[in-house]
Amino acid sequence: MASVKLLVKKHNVSKKDGKTPIYVQYNYSRDRRILINTKRRIETKYWDFENDVLRRSHPKYDTINRHIKKAKLEIETIVSNAHDDGTDPGPEYVLNEYYGINQGTVKVGEKGFFEYYEDYIKAKSPRVGKHTIIDYYALKKHLKGFERWSRSKVEFKSINYEFYQKFTKYLSHDAVKPNKEKGLAVNTVGKTLKNLKIFLRDCARKNIIDPIDTSDFKVYQEEVENIYLKEDEIESIYDLDLSEDKERERIRDLFVLGCYTGLRYSDLSNIKPANIKGDFIHLRQGKTMNHIVIPLNETAKKIIIKYDSGIPEGIHMNDFNKLIKGI
Repeated sequence: MASVKLLVKKHNVSKKDGKTPIYVQYNYSRDRRILINTKRRIETKYWDFENDVLRRSHPKYDTINRHIKKAKLEIETIVSNAHDDGTDPGPEYVLNEYYGINQGTVKVGEKGFFEYYEDYIKAKSPRVGKHTIIDYYALKKHLKGFERWSRSKVEFKSINYEFYQKFTKYLSHDAVKPNKEKGLAVNTVGKTLKNLKIFLRDCARKNIIDPIDTSDFKVYQEEVENIYLKEDEIESIYDLDLSEDKERERIRDLFVLGCYTGLRYSDLSNIKPANIKGDFIHLRQGKTMNHIVIPLNETAKKIIIKYDSGIPEGIHMNDFNKLIKGI
């Protein structure tokens, strides 16, 4: 049974001013609901959580109460009129009708979702590593793929729990991986959804859109089994005679260097002679942009010297992952 009510979230309080938004919550069904920001904010002490009403003790009770009741009534009227017309008042329908009345959620300019997303990437680029930017563009690619798959346009106003369910299904079963297979790994789906949520929060902070409730957008993660090698096992791999297969030899050396430095492939592949200073590697990590200093043990130093103060070059990550298993 569909219902409309006012809602304040206890745990959604801004650290800046100690206030939280008042929403109108439309429950179409148990798993399909939306939040619409009334654009009024209060301290939680002024909200009666048992009855979902504003307390009369609020200094601006009359003004705020009149405004939020009007917003609630607008939603109720949209739903009622839809029933009278024989129209299904699903979440997307209600949003389209409401924002048609109130001139939409996007507050500035005529930009669309993807134009704002490009602006977001440009603003982030100087502060994050290149692999994070690659993840951002991967999200854009999957959203564009979702548009084709669902035959619907991705817009701020279309992002709700129903969108989340469909997008998650698309990512899990139909999104195309670089090897042309369909369906992303659980952790890749989780990372994609996480980046989308971060972008939406950033837009809300900049007042580009009203806050979108993403609390039910679960970011799933699969536990990864980490396999560790003992030092003597690493040394036995390093001692293998691979002189007749230079490609495998270079991959082996890169693997051993990674074991002794703790660096991921993306950071290892960026090491240049300028990063080697004495018995240490000085590097700015691609993912976090943090500056780190890593000591080199004797085996790691031998590998660095072998490749003229650098690392084995010309190794693609796919080749590395494939061939290292056979060493």
